[in-house]
Amino acid sequence: MILFYAFLLALSAYRLEYRWYLASANIQLLPKDIESEPQEGYALATTPKHSEDTNSDTSHDEVMVDLPQREKNFVPVTIAFTGLWDTVPDPTDAKESLDLLKGINGYATPGTLAALMGSTGAGKPTLMDVIAGRKTEDTIKGKIDLNGHEANDLAIRRATGYCEQMDTHSEASTMREALTFSAFLRQDSGVPEEKKYDTVEECLELLDMHDIADQIVHGSSQEQMKRLTIGVELAAQPSICFWISLQVRYGAWCD
Repeated sequence: MILFYAFLLALSAYRLEYRWYLASANIQLLPKDIESEPQEGYALATTPKHSEDTNSDTSHDEVMVDLPQREKNFVPVTIAFTGLWDTVPDPTDAKESLDLLKGINGYATPGTLAALMGSTGAGKPTLMDVIAGRKTEDTIKGKIDLNGHEANDLAIRRATGYCEQMDTHSEASTMREALTFSAFLRQDSGVPEEKKYDTVEECLELLDMHDIADQIVHGSSQEQMKRLTIGVELAAQPSICFWISLQVRYGAWCD
């Protein structure tokens, strides 16, 4: 009896050690055919290769995106100024004069942003006013060139836009109406109306003004008014645009 018990114990230990394993009665693992499995609408992403003969079964779909091309109605201009002087009468002595600018030289190329930096009273707005032809009572000396040709006052005014420090607009109009008025009034009469309307839409998109496009100007915030001031000048499609103290007063939006 004892020998029979020992034999069964040894047989059980052998089976548990070498023959028995855990398996679920409801799950059966079978070899999986990956190639024949449907992709359920997903395509394998592959790197495009320039090859006419390929053995890959993966389909390559071409996606065409039609991006609208806006035609610019301005000529890119390089502006250069040499030896600019601005002289005004001395308010304390009528016989004397004061030099606000003394032989200033500089240039700016198309597609660039140039910043005039200096301490208070250094003459930054004065220099911009002289370049833009807005100093009519001062004695101005020097030379201003547009694309290598000496420019007169009329050429400068037609090629430039000027964002005033004070935002002055018709309070009864909407933002869109102000931009449209500027585009139709200041762009050349030969420019089709569709292009002028397209310029207005471009300004609204560029300055993120679509949400306030039909808002009355009266009651708008300073930040919205400044955006409108910039948009009114951009709607004229100028080759050069001057901004006065934009970052100082509206740095939060500019960032």
